[in-house]
Amino acid sequence: MSTSVALVEMLKLVEEHELGRCREALTRAHAQAQVMRREAQRVARARMHAHIQALKQERRRALALASAELDTAQRQHRNRCDYALIETGLKQLDAALANRWQDAAARHQWVERVVRNARARLPRERWEISHPPGWPESEQRELAARLAPELGAAPVFRAEIGIRAGLCVRAGTARLDGTLDGLLADRAAIEALMLAELAE
Repeated sequence: MSTSVALVEMLKLVEEHELGRCREALTRAHAQAQVMRREAQRVARARMHAHIQALKQERRRALALASAELDTAQRQHRNRCDYALIETGLKQLDAALANRWQDAAARHQWVERVVRNARARLPRERWEISHPPGWPESEQRELAARLAPELGAAPVFRAEIGIRAGLCVRAGTARLDGTLDGLLADRAAIEALMLAELAE
């Protein structure tokens, strides 16, 4: 075999060897590229999943906040409506009680209730009874005649301009206020009763 043929054969062997190494390098590069591509896809999916979860969580927070704001707005609206009804109710109650004092039968019941409470709470001594101007003297005399034997003396009656309806009974330092303003004085209790009625 001539030197040139041997040289050609050697060159072929070197070339085949180099081609084999290139193929191996190319196969490794393809494998590495595939691994890198899979890792990049995994990272991208993880990031997308985290982003979607963050968006969902933000949406849940926004919905919870909107729901809380709506609940607060509805509660405030109900409160405003309730208090408007209470204000109207208090005015109507005031007017209704003032009208009851003008009606003789209702006034008699009012006086009897105040006297009954005074008997239960005040000492048996001379009473001073404050009343609105215009309370008929015949009713005052009738009440004085009934109370005098119990108290040992007829009560003293005083008309007071500030009293619109009802009676205020004093015995010494003790006092029982059965006037219209006295009955409506505990506004918080009256509002609580009205709110309870509205809630039913």
